[in-house]
Amino acid sequence: MTKLSMAGLVAVLAAALVVFISSGCTMTPDTYPIATVNGEVVSLQDLETYPGFKGMVDKLVQQKLIQQRSAKEGVQVDPARLDEELNKMKEQIGPGPSYQQWLVESNITEQQLRQQIGLSLMFEGLLKRQVVITEEEVKANFEQNPKFLRQMYGQEKHLTSEESENLTYEEMKDWLIEYMKRSRAYSQAQDLMDSLMNEADIDYLFMSPEARAALKKQQQEARKEAEAAKHAPITITENGSGEKPTEAEGEPEVAPEEGAPAEKTEQATEEKGAPAEEGEAATGEEGAGDGSEAGEPEPTE
Repeated sequence: MTKLSMAGLVAVLAAALVVFISSGCTMTPDTYPIATVNGEVVSLQDLETYPGFKGMVDKLVQQKLIQQRSAKEGVQVDPARLDEELNKMKEQIGPGPSYQQWLVESNITEQQLRQQIGLSLMFEGLLKRQVVITEEEVKANFEQNPKFLRQMYGQEKHLTSEESENLTYEEMKDWLIEYMKRSRAYSQAQDLMDSLMNEADIDYLFMSPEARAALKKQQQEARKEAEAAKHAPITITENGSGEKPTEAEGEPEVAPEEGAPAEKTEQATEEKGAPAEEGEAATGEEGAGDGSEAGEPEPTE
């Protein structure tokens, strides 16, 4: 499916669901028309059976869950950080015409792109709240991988090779703490998204009454399991092997695809190797401990 047709499908989906929900669900998916073709009706049920339909709905649900949890916990996006991530994307895509052409080909506006990056940063903020890192851990990681981490820092700060080689731990400490926290946080991305989905009261109104009832039962069972798990000891496994991280093991990109969040962000990922799909943004994905940072936007919520 092309990006244009996918975007069109999302628009149809959004419009159909808004009208269907506002109708008070007096119609069923098979009787709710979304289009007619030479007098023949295309129903919401037809759209429901379209490949990827449920996945797109889930991405929209995940985005909403991230926004709700961020509001509840007071997680806000720093405008300066958002601008920084957008500029990184522009650098990776190319200046001027290249970036504008990429927007057109991706069927996305810069405002929509900013929203997707912001969603990824929201999800990152939620993840980092779950991580506690001591300075001893940070220093030990630096001492195990000084050359690699100096190179990473130098690339991000646009330093020369000589400047990077002479960096001290103290000069890099704040960056190292943030880098290690972000890397470790993304290893928990899928767990957090699963938790948000399990705890939420989600009703897929486009489904038949029987399918909705069955799904509701599954959600209740998942909540019971999640509640039981809260009372069991939880151990977060991290890369404590002392092995030097490789670039392939690097920090997952923001965005979301999996956990967070969205299609447009994912488009960014596919086009330039940066942010993640629209909902996946959320869906940011799984990190590999304290390895090399893939960068944000994803270099793919």
